[in-house]
Amino acid sequence: MGMLKRAVKNRACVEGSICEAYSFNEISTFVADYFPDEVLTKANRVSRHDDGGNIELNGRLSIFGLSGRAYGKGRRIFLSENDLLAAHTYILLNCDEIDEYVSEGSMIPANVQALAMGPDMDQVSYNGYKVNGYDFHTKTYGSGKRTMNSGVCVQGDRYDELNKSFYGELEEIVELSYKGTYGGYINLFKCRWFDSDKGIRVDRHRIVDIDINRSAYSNEPFVLPNQTVQVYYTSGPGRKRDRPPSNWQTIIHTPARRREEVVSGEFYQEQMLHRPTIVNVDENEVIELDGGDEPHEIDPELILVPNDTDTEEEELLTDYDSESESEADDGYESIGDESDHSDYDT
Repeated sequence: MGMLKRAVKNRACVEGSICEAYSFNEISTFVADYFPDEVLTKANRVSRHDDGGNIELNGRLSIFGLSGRAYGKGRRIFLSENDLLAAHTYILLNCDEIDEYVSEGSMIPANVQALAMGPDMDQVSYNGYKVNGYDFHTKTYGSGKRTMNSGVCVQGDRYDELNKSFYGELEEIVELSYKGTYGGYINLFKCRWFDSDKGIRVDRHRIVDIDINRSAYSNEPFVLPNQTVQVYYTSGPGRKRDRPPSNWQTIIHTPARRREEVVSGEFYQEQMLHRPTIVNVDENEVIELDGGDEPHEIDPELILVPNDTDTEEEELLTDYDSESESEADDGYESIGDESDHSDYDT
């Protein structure tokens, strides 16, 4: 019903607007099958939350092929010398291929040399980035929005019974450019990190609060986008007089869009469909019901065969048949019961 309401453009002709929108939808769906694959249509159009997937390397280092997609209008910026050194150092520490060439005297290939030369002096900054099923915004860009998409979380080492995580706010999305045949572009998140040692507390319900006024790790502001998950900060639950000060915010993890999270452990509400197991058995195959070696014998009392009855027309009388015959007697005993039982004595 909501789709039909949104199709109404002319309120004076409601039915005509709905029919026109329905016809346009049917025609566009039909003709989409006749376009080549490189033309984006309703059939092959990716989701707006798609991060682009991994990029083809073509001989380059793996760090140039990380998934993620920046969007919006980029603007040219110039990082300070300290920030540029911190960004380049972080990239070198997170590139797996660099570890093989740390020792002196080893031959450095051309693809490693492109990264070792360092990035250009000018960089590009964006307001939004899509990665890991999340849609990140810088703090400045999302300040006037109702939703908070600037919260960043990076998993760290063990912290008591919980995983120690580093929380912060996304200040800038920086794209570094490495020249050369084996160069490319690498995106980094520049964040303001909160103090995860003195400015964090966990209550008995495993609710984590963070002091947003206490900053730390100012010399390491950069992180790779694919290493992050999204969180947002809100005031703690409860009555207003019982709430903590405004600088303490509760951390809520944002679920990823178009991704399924696998939860380990027992479920409180296990919704599983139990279906019977179907076993294909051959005609000549013998099935042992109890799994034992002894054959099953039939109780002779369950087989009642009169002596004067032909063997070709034997009937097997069960308990169900005997009960049905007794109900047909209407509660009266037969006179010839004693004589009839004598024929069954063995």
